[in-house]
Amino acid sequence: MPVCLSMRIVSTWYAYTKVEAINVLPFDKAMFVANSLRFHRRQTGLSQAELGRLLGYNDDSAVRKHERFQAMPPFLVALGYEIIFQIPVSELFPGISETVALGIEARLAQFADAVRQVSDATQSASTAKRKAGWLEDRLRSNVVSH
Repeated sequence: MPVCLSMRIVSTWYAYTKVEAINVLPFDKAMFVANSLRFHRRQTGLSQAELGRLLGYNDDSAVRKHERFQAMPPFLVALGYEIIFQIPVSELFPGISETVALGIEARLAQFADAVRQVSDATQSASTAKRKAGWLEDRLRSNVVSH
């Protein structure tokens, strides 16, 4: 990733602290957001500065902040970590993944309740049926997987 692209993206997200980043996410209950960046970086033998350069940073400060969760990595940088370590983002940032999943599942359940209660006259019957069927299947699959 070119330095100019990553630095532009970082500048929009870089100021978020741990608390601010979680508060930006639309979740009622924010949990501790852990990541395994330090573990995987050490497994590879890379320094924070070396990893930072691979990601397009000029120094180690962004990697250090991501490892300590003092700043959330921008999406493209998170994908960069995935590519470098060949580990899915959801495994590199399991706390973030779990927090997002809890929020989405809660909102899906609320949405399903709203869909069951309200018949939207602007939607065709087939669209409403398809949406209700998808929500039912989706919520059922989540119960099985958790």
